[in-house]
Amino acid sequence: KDKIRNNRHQPTSVTDLASSTKKPSSTADKKLLERKNMKKVLLFIILLATASTLDAQVSANDAYNPDANAVVQKVALMSNGFVLAGGGFTMVGGTTHNRIARIRPTGIVDPFFNADIDGNVTAIAPLPTQQKVLVAGTFSMVGGETRTNFAQLNADGTPDAVFTAPNGPVRAFIVLPDGKFIMVGNFTMVGSVTRNYISRQNANGTIDNTF
Repeated sequence: KDKIRNNRHQPTSVTDLASSTKKPSSTADKKLLERKNMKKVLLFIILLATASTLDAQVSANDAYNPDANAVVQKVALMSNGFVLAGGGFTMVGGTTHNRIARIRPTGIVDPFFNADIDGNVTAIAPLPTQQKVLVAGTFSMVGGETRTNFAQLNADGTPDAVFTAPNGPVRAFIVLPDGKFIMVGNFTMVGSVTRNYISRQNANGTIDNTF
């Protein structure tokens, strides 16, 4: 019965580890026992450190809460770990960010990026080599300037040069390796040129007439 009770006792501290070991009968046994105890102590320390790290990671994950006030329809990861979010929201993290926001890895909204778009954003793509962002959706104004359904933004969210505009909403687009992009949506014209629901644009936003 004593053996059963002893086997059930599990060490919960460094002191318990030492006290749970049998007494040595010789000098050689004592040295062997010391090495075994040291291994147990090191293992115990490693387990404690691992548990602390996991607790910190869980706490960090729990803290990630950008808190948009309406639907987020699209997200895109930037090369620096920030996230671009677009949709129908007007507030993120308690501050005004109309339809697009840049969010830090901690979940805090970046106050140095504010595009102020007047309609839904349905597609986003960062352009890392140019430090710019392409956005598309159903809108007519970006940062107080006319931009219809498609726009390029500077690194701070202000509107860049005017692109040739489609006459209807852009639902999605892809950026090609050469910098051109293909957009699709509910449009039949891009600028004054007929383009039914799909169009390829040059990197500067003009129509690619070879497509």
